[in-house]
Amino acid sequence: MPARNEEISALPNEQEYVVGEIVLAGLYVPTKEYYRWHIGKVIEVLKNGNYIVEIESIHKKTHMELNSENLRKTFQIGEFVRAEKQNTMKY
Repeated sequence: MPARNEEISALPNEQEYVVGEIVLAGLYVPTKEYYRWHIGKVIEVLKNGNYIVEIESIHKKTHMELNSENLRKTFQIGEFVRAEKQNTMKY
């Protein structure tokens, strides 16, 4: 255990999300000046640290490259997905 004033070395960067994880993807709508949240699924983790997220709507599936600032964790409970409430999006 480090002494009280001893610096603790930083942990290596770990990816926040994994392939197959259900996430909330925040897509900025410039005409309305807010983020619209969509439920998506991480399908690939890129070498630059971004994620390819598949968002499915009624009419089509879209693949988008997003960074971790535009994603939020979800908690899957049975058939329902409840989003973690966070107001940390930057405009």
